[in-house]
Amino acid sequence: MSKYILIIIASVILYMSYTLDLKQKNKELLEQLLLINTKIYQNNQLLKNKEKILNKIKEQLAIAEKNRKKLFPPSTNDSVALGQIQGFIKNVATKIGIEVVVSNWGEPILKERYKKLPVSFTIRAYPQQLALFFDQLYSYDKFLKIDTLTIGKFRKEKLVLTFTVAGYKLERQN
Repeated sequence: MSKYILIIIASVILYMSYTLDLKQKNKELLEQLLLINTKIYQNNQLLKNKEKILNKIKEQLAIAEKNRKKLFPPSTNDSVALGQIQGFIKNVATKIGIEVVVSNWGEPILKERYKKLPVSFTIRAYPQQLALFFDQLYSYDKFLKIDTLTIGKFRKEKLVLTFTVAGYKLERQN
């Protein structure tokens, strides 16, 4: 009988040690499963945001492409671009009845990825012509920026304005 009791005690001890070991392993596996589930949840959230981020990037690229078209391409000669800016502004002035007294090209200014192409003007215009003139400047298919503007005295009921308009040209990227 003592032999059976020893076998039962040994079996109970083995069973308990095995059960405790299983409980510990079970606990470790549950912790790993929780960690994996957390990572899966985080990855799913990133995937949801990925679509939004990709859509935002596509929108920004479309805007960048549209803006790139508003700059003179790198293949355009500086003199040609300056002449186009000057010709456009003279044409607008002539249509509105503004007298272009002087117009000169400035020296192109190299920036990091583009060149600034300045053209200076002196014009004589009636005050009521100026709003239409400056409004028409922004109808150009390229970006134009008025860099400087000086309003002089009235001469024969007309204002004398001196201003510099800058266009922009992309530079080749290495």
